[in-house]
Amino acid sequence: MCAANSMPEAPETLSSQEIHHQLTKALANLEAVDATIQAAKTCLKSALTPGPGTAFKPASNAASHRRLHHPGRPRRIDADAELRAFVLARIEVMTFEALAEAIAQQFPPERCVGKSAIHDWFHSARR
Repeated sequence: MCAANSMPEAPETLSSQEIHHQLTKALANLEAVDATIQAAKTCLKSALTPGPGTAFKPASNAASHRRLHHPGRPRRIDADAELRAFVLARIEVMTFEALAEAIAQQFPPERCVGKSAIHDWFHSARR
């Protein structure tokens, strides 16, 4: 099945020597792929296994912890789940100015945000 799809000519028109040559090339390609996979497995296993005399330390979550416990008030978009969902649903297809206008039409004034607030939130959320 696979060999028939990868062969450029119909099997009836190929000589047995040509078929043997193509199958040999296919086997060599598979062995090269297998060697690459084995090398990748070895690298991953060695990265996950601590060396002698060293303790395995997982990556620090200090940055995310600090972000969650940042002093001050959260951004209005982060604090209002409905507003955040509204912004996320439209951020990829609207400009910041058009999005601010859509928010002004959909939400009461105390829940509205301007284009600069949307811009700041969008760029800080991408980090």
